[in-house]
Amino acid sequence: MNNDKVETLRRFVAILDKPGNTFASAVTLESLRVTIRSSIEILEFLFNLGFSYVLTNKLNQDCLEKFFGIIRSMGGNDDHPTILNF
Repeated sequence: MNNDKVETLRRFVAILDKPGNTFASAVTLESLRVTIRSSIEILEFLFNLGFSYVLTNKLNQDCLEKFFGIIRSMGGNDDHPTILNF
């Protein structure tokens, strides 16, 4: 079952790799490729460890983004703190 899902992702990457895809910009297509290939790698890694499923919507950096948002908001008008300010 899990291999079917990974294989579906592989087929989608193959579609993205075909020349003539104009539904998105080259940068967007490359970003999709990177994201999907990364997802495939982490899924295979976790399935090999014995996981029976993975909640891929939990694979994000929302907590980290929130933390940096809090740090930036502490800077007042300066929302791009330097390393020293951080």
